[in-house]
Amino acid sequence: MTSKLEESNEKNIFAELARELRKHYELEQLLSWVRFLTSFRMTQKFLIEIWDRVRDDIRLRHEYWEIYTELYDPGSEGRKPTHKEVEILDRYNKHWILLNLDIEDWFLHAHILMEKFGRLARETMVLLSTGEEKVKPICGVNPRSFKAHIEFFATGKGRDYDAKYAEMLRTISSWYCADLKDIRDDLIQHETTARLWSTSVSPDGVRVSRFVHSQRLLKQLYDLRDKNIGSFPFLKNETNFFKLLEVFEKSTSKMDKGDVEKIKGIRKTYGKDFPDIPELYSKMNRLFRETNDHFILRAQERFKGKKK
Repeated sequence: MTSKLEESNEKNIFAELARELRKHYELEQLLSWVRFLTSFRMTQKFLIEIWDRVRDDIRLRHEYWEIYTELYDPGSEGRKPTHKEVEILDRYNKHWILLNLDIEDWFLHAHILMEKFGRLARETMVLLSTGEEKVKPICGVNPRSFKAHIEFFATGKGRDYDAKYAEMLRTISSWYCADLKDIRDDLIQHETTARLWSTSVSPDGVRVSRFVHSQRLLKQLYDLRDKNIGSFPFLKNETNFFKLLEVFEKSTSKMDKGDVEKIKGIRKTYGKDFPDIPELYSKMNRLFRETNDHFILRAQERFKGKKK
């Protein structure tokens, strides 16, 4: 059975664009473009494989906790696990760390895919440009930073070069940084303490949260609870970390600026829910499909009435 990511990826992205470009260019002229396309497609395949591993990891976690709950329920008499259950328990104890690794791997490679998309789009624009005065600034865009790519084409000097493409990039700004880049940056650049990822128990409805528990964070929340008890009397005896953080984040208007900053600091250290991976991948693929179709039209307009 195909996963949600495979369903989103059924259309061979940029295959139509490759065929259109082949109508107008000799193969030697497309070698650099094909190299970028091949690298892009390989990373697409990586994401599918990584996602399948994540689903397997979570399925094992789900099986483990079902068995664990039944075997160690304080209200039951208990029983010995079956041979199959022992295998599952042992396998989980050996491999539970893979869930952390695979989730991190997916977000890192998703960010890499967006960078490769930027390089492919830039190379396409170079092919379709006329005149050195247009090619030179495009070639000057940092090929290893998709954020720089967005800034150049959506809001910088390149926005007048291709208004349609600029608009497509502007529409993704609502999710690219928050749902992908910021998470990737946190994973590789801003790490200050070890993190674990907690997930829901549903293999098909994966919810992932970054979490670092510490008594220091808990004490900070308790102090904020006691200080602001006049605004939140119902929290007088609340000790749940998640409940306190959720209430404070939804009610920052009732707190002074200093306390709001403390809440932001706790959230940054604790983390937050990751975005839904299939939904995020669907947004990425929507951009790829729209770009594919857009560049096909540009190529047709560029060579209208001309023969290779």
